[in-house]
Amino acid sequence: MRQDEFGNLSEWGDVLERLEQLKCSGQLDDHQTGLARLVRFQGNWRLREAALRSCLEIASASDVLIADTLNTLADEQTPLRLRVLAADSLGHLLPRYSPQAGSPFDVERVTEVMAQVATRVQPPVLADALRQALAAVEGSASGGAQPALSMAASAAGR
Repeated sequence: MRQDEFGNLSEWGDVLERLEQLKCSGQLDDHQTGLARLVRFQGNWRLREAALRSCLEIASASDVLIADTLNTLADEQTPLRLRVLAADSLGHLLPRYSPQAGSPFDVERVTEVMAQVATRVQPPVLADALRQALAAVEGSASGGAQPALSMAASAAGR
C-alpha cells in the first residue's frame, strides 16, 4: 500500500475529489491506510461517510481498514448513519480479507465484537445491517470451519 494521499482533512472538498479519483481509477486498495484515516476522522461526517461507502469498492481488505471500521461500528457515540455504513462495510470487507503471515490480527475477534454489538438493543436499521453483515461473513466462511462466525450470526438473529 502507498502512503496516505489525502493530506489535510480540513480541505474536505479536495479530499472527497481525491477519493472519487481513486475509486474511478480502481486504486482504492492501494490507499487503505488513508481510507482508514478518513473512517476514523471525527472532524467531518461527510468524509467518514464517503470513506465508509468507498470500503464497498475494496477488493482485498487490510486489517487496519477493518479495525477502524469496526471501531466506528462499536462506538455508540458515532451517528447511527455511520454505524450502519460501518456494518455494511464490514460485511463486504471481512470476506475479502486474507491474513498475512505473522499478523496478530484476529478476524474471529472482529466477528465477536460485531455479535456483541448485535446483542445490545439497537435501532432496527442497525440491527438489520448487522444481521446482513454477519450473514455475509458466515457465508464466506469455508465449510463452517470457523464456529465463532456461526455463533456471531446466530447472536445477531435473536
